[in-house]
Amino acid sequence: MVLGSAIILIGMLSNFFKEQIIEKESNSTLDSLKSTNKMLVEIISGDIEKRDTLFEKYKAVFENITQRKNFKIVEPEIVGLKPIIYFRERTDLKTQDWLTSYEYGIFFIAKIKAGSQPISINSLKVKAKLFLDLDQYLRFDEVTINRKADDIERERVKKRPYILIDWDAYISEKSIIRNLYPNQIGFFGFALLEHSLSGQAEGGWELPKTKYLGYDDGSLKPFKIRKYPDFSLLFSDYMTYKLYPQKIRTDIEFYIILDSKEFHVKKERIMAVDRVNEYEWQKDSFEKMYLRYFAE
Repeated sequence: MVLGSAIILIGMLSNFFKEQIIEKESNSTLDSLKSTNKMLVEIISGDIEKRDTLFEKYKAVFENITQRKNFKIVEPEIVGLKPIIYFRERTDLKTQDWLTSYEYGIFFIAKIKAGSQPISINSLKVKAKLFLDLDQYLRFDEVTINRKADDIERERVKKRPYILIDWDAYISEKSIIRNLYPNQIGFFGFALLEHSLSGQAEGGWELPKTKYLGYDDGSLKPFKIRKYPDFSLLFSDYMTYKLYPQKIRTDIEFYIILDSKEFHVKKERIMAVDRVNEYEWQKDSFEKMYLRYFAE
């Protein structure tokens, strides 16, 4: 069964590589690519514990081949990114309040298509310059305490307070396979925020909070970047949602790290927010969760 999968993949790669060689009359590059087939069989059919090491050697061979002038380089493509809210019921808490009777976390499922080279999937980054609404600005007690709400709002409109975020979402333990062969498509999960009651990563804010604060009028620059993910900062409808937040803030940018290189996720590739419970997360594949309620 495993050998059959390797043979099918080799056939698909052979057809793909023929399209990437610019000088059709030259067969040397194609012959070199064919020589990697033995390595491919070893990776797929060999010991799982040695698979990552073998794949790195496979990538090194490919890098040599694809640097030739007659080989057309195709970059990897981030086909789509689906935000997932993960629910886990807390049976030890007897309350009707959704926020305290369930733990929740934030995951992302990415559909990735490799280009002309094999790639390793590393992580996902979330970056933004987040401008604060009034409710968020009021959290900065050192600035807003003992002041009238109207005065604070006028200051907010004039100075445009913001914070900088730089969050890491690491590839989920559920992602057993973390590599892609040339032109292969795969689905990968990234954990931004593990399930918690607070909706905030352990560590939270350091004090004083004003170290994170900046004003767009130039009167203050942030001393620190917020590194801990926060449920409330990710969604624009966090204060108004009924069942669960459904709108990712438009000023947030996502990057997927492939072989230590950042690939930006285009806005139109970010899908609607979905939610899964603990049973679904454990049972369903990333592909199934990605395609649920969605047709490409």
